[in-house]
Order: sequence, then C-alpha cells, then structure tokens
Amino acid sequence: MRFRTLLALFLMLGPAMASAQGKKQPEPMHIVIVRSTEAACERDCHEWIAAQGAIVPGSLDQLRAVLTSLKGRQLPILLSSSGGSVSAAIAMGELIRKHRLDVAVANTAFEPGCEPRNRPCAINGKPGVIRGRIDAYMPRCSSACTFVLAGGARRFVPPTARIGVHQSTTWRTTTTFRRTYQVVRRPADGAEVSRKLIREASAKKTVKIPMRAGEVDPRLERHFEAMGLDRSFLAMTVATPADSMRYLQLEELAQTRIATHAAPPPPLFPLEQPRAIAAALTAEHKLADLGKAKIAGDIDLGRRRGQPPHQLQIMMSGRDDQTDTVKVYMRLRRGPKLVATSLLSTSFRMSDNEPIIARNDDPAEPEGPMTAEFPLSRICALRERTWIAIEIGPKAGGDGLGQWSKIATVAGLPPLLSMQREFCRGR
Repeated sequence: MRFRTLLALFLMLGPAMASAQGKKQPEPMHIVIVRSTEAACERDCHEWIAAQGAIVPGSLDQLRAVLTSLKGRQLPILLSSSGGSVSAAIAMGELIRKHRLDVAVANTAFEPGCEPRNRPCAINGKPGVIRGRIDAYMPRCSSACTFVLAGGARRFVPPTARIGVHQSTTWRTTTTFRRTYQVVRRPADGAEVSRKLIREASAKKTVKIPMRAGEVDPRLERHFEAMGLDRSFLAMTVATPADSMRYLQLEELAQTRIATHAAPPPPLFPLEQPRAIAAALTAEHKLADLGKAKIAGDIDLGRRRGQPPHQLQIMMSGRDDQTDTVKVYMRLRRGPKLVATSLLSTSFRMSDNEPIIARNDDPAEPEGPMTAEFPLSRICALRERTWIAIEIGPKAGGDGLGQWSKIATVAGLPPLLSMQREFCRGR
C-alpha cells in the first residue's frame, strides 16, 4: 500500500518537475571590458563596458571591480538586460552616475571564442582581451534594467531598442522550524520535569509579492528623482502590473527623459580616426565589375544566427553635377558568394536627417546591386566621430529573410571615408 502511494505521488510530481527543469533561467549578467573588432583599427580600437544578462546581487560587485580596474579611465557602458534584482540595479545606477559614465542600450556581439565565459583572445601577443562589436538588432532594457540605465550621465536609446517598464516585485522568504523534544514528566501530576531537544528540521519558502498597480515604491521614487527623470516615467512604471510589460514609444523616451539621446545612435567614442584605417585609404581604388564604378570598400556585418560573416560591398560612380549626388551601388556578400538582394533594402541613418534607402528593384537580377543616390552635401558634412546606423532587412511583404545591422562612426566605415576622399576635396 505504501509503495502504491509513493508511486502515485511520483507520477503526479514528475511532469511538474520536468517542466521546472526544462524552463531556461536567464543567464546572470556579465560585465566586462570589450575591445572592438573593427577592421584595421588596431592600436586605436574602440573599447566599452558590456553589461549583458540578468541583474543579480553579485552584478554590483562585478561593476565595481571593472570600474576599479579602469583606474579613472572612462568608458561607455553598453547595456542589455531583461531586469532582475531591484536593489542591485538601483545601486548600479547610482555607481554609474557617481563615475559620470554614459550608458547606451545595445547588444555586444562577442567574437566567437572571445566570449566572457571563454578564455579572452590574445592581441599583439598580449592575452586577456575580450573582442566584440556593437549589435543594434533589437537591444532590450526592461524592468530593473531601466534603473541601471537611469544612472547614465548621458543615456542613448537607439530607435531599434525596446525599453520596458512594470511595477516592481518583492520576494519574501519565511523559515519554518520543526523540533522534536524528549519530555520527562512527574507521574503524580504530569508536570514537566525536563525537556531535551533530539531532532530539528527547517524548511524555507520564498513567495513573490507583487506591488499593487499604482502603489509607489519609495526607493524608485528617490532613485528616479535623483537621476533627473521626469515623474511620468515613475507613473508609467507603477501603473503597469508586475505580470505584464509596457514598452515605451519613441516620443515617450524623450518625454520621460529615460533617453537623453533617442536618435540617432550614440556618439559614444571620443576617438580620432584610427591610424591604420587612414593608412589603408591611401591605396588606389580598384575598378569594380559593375561598369566604371569604383570600389569604395567593404562594411563587415559580422556573423548572425550561425551564418558565416557577411560583408556589404560599396561601389561609387561619378558625381552628377546637376543634382550634386553620387550614385552608390551595394552588393551583399557571404564570403566570396553574392547574396540575393531583390527583396532587401539598406538604410543609412546619418544624424537627424531622413535615412538614405538603397534597393534592388530588378527581379531579373536577384543578386544585382542595391542602388541609391547619396547627396554629397550630407557625405561631405560627416565628421569622423559622426555615428551611422546601417540596417539591412526585407522590404514590406518580404519575410523569411535575415536582417543585419551595424552602428559605427564614420572613422570605422572605410567606404564613407573613401567617398569623402573622392568627392569632398575643396568643398
């Protein structure tokens, strides 16, 4: 009878246990210094602090250790997280503000083999360097992550980011003790003579206690006020139930001041043009296969979804004096092979202007180039530290295709430097 009872209990618990084991827990936050994998940037490569993953109590110690290792050097923080510990997030935001650091919502795509969990890659014979690139594809900062973001001296949120808020949740742990005593009593009246503890067991139970919608957590109120956010951000946060998420619209990012720079992507790196890139541009342009267009250079798009690295080859034709534009051709490559572009479009965002869109509208040439007219007034006005956002994705109605994105300064995009060199002298 006892065996049958245990068997029934096991059968009832089995599916629940399997479900709990199958649920993937978010990976704890890694906070590391990253060096860019930009082509030909060595000796002058950009560096930043990558903070990615779930915020846990130990995340504060990680951040403090990284900042101590910088010995006063200031680096921007690229933040991507779905939230976590409220107390740790508030303390991290305060520490960031104390050091006057900039924070941007962005993913860091680590070079394969150079991830934080692996041994850092060697560079110039020196080990201990984690390599990566900025990935602007749908970065996320939600829940407690926004408390960290609020600490940024400047807070950069690109248009592709998702900023989510909801009411905070507290966790309460109770401990129950069960004790067994050996009691000796007097036979005459049953009064207790002695008591001896012979066994003790304890059990802990942790329960989630969500705050009611509209209820204000004093910690959040003090934090957001000290960080200079508009009170509307707190109102949106506490009005959203803890079991849901509200994602802010672009105009709300500026209204609440959670973003001091909502668009364009951030000018994070106050570095001059890498010397190696400048030296590479002295080489003669090679003629492209496409008519008499000249190759301006390649833009490395990195790896995505397990695919080999992709490159966007940029070619430029002569200047049109009537429109003061230059026609630009773009081919998407995967190694030596061309990738079909007939359903794709490429967007170049520069400063606050409308993006320049390149398309391939010739169905007879699915692997032909995407083309666009680049106004020379905009190309020649670019500075080395100007940030450019490049997005390649399907046109309306074209699904099932990949998407690539890249954020870089003009100094890190040799094709744009080539175009300036070719057409902007004397302007």
